[in-house]
Amino acid sequence: MKILLLLLGVVLVCDGHLPLPDGHLPLPDGHLPLPDGRPPFWNNFAKLSGEWNTLLVAATNFDKISNGPFHGYMRKVDVDIPNGRMVFKFSVMMNGLCTEKSAVGTIGRDKIINIGYAGQNNFKILHYTLHSIIVHNVNVDSEGTTTEILGLLGKRLHPDDNDFAKFRELMRENNIPEENLIDMSKTEKCPKKEKGTNPS
Repeated sequence: MKILLLLLGVVLVCDGHLPLPDGHLPLPDGHLPLPDGRPPFWNNFAKLSGEWNTLLVAATNFDKISNGPFHGYMRKVDVDIPNGRMVFKFSVMMNGLCTEKSAVGTIGRDKIINIGYAGQNNFKILHYTLHSIIVHNVNVDSEGTTTEILGLLGKRLHPDDNDFAKFRELMRENNIPEENLIDMSKTEKCPKKEKGTNPS
């Protein structure tokens, strides 16, 4: 009985959170507690800051990417290390109209980025090189519909053969049909001008 009362006292003092085995308290919103307040994988995330172009996109629900909220063109990613968040700046083409957007993501457990945009999103990076990133997103919209989305972002304006091969491999692993792939580099730009480099 004394042990139970002692445990209850610890929980109350810790504002309802039990300490982890290392003695640290869990942080809010699913963040991992670390002695220096900086997750070790931030060093890799920091490299993602800069300008990016959307090259390929695929989804289990094709409508979401063909003329929906995820028919988007990434512009820039800013990694805010002190605040544990990422800011995405992008444009969306819907019904022929191009709209500038931004969304803020916070880093949660297992390197998953939680983003509030067109519902709730669990966003993670599957593959990274100096010139390209392949991301996976699970979107749950306001109606409770779940859509899995893959996107290839690049420093260049067009995907190369290696990009296509890796992207198609990840499509198969995530059960996304081949016909649900859009080569965004060949679609109408939003806005018309894009920055990037072409392979030499």
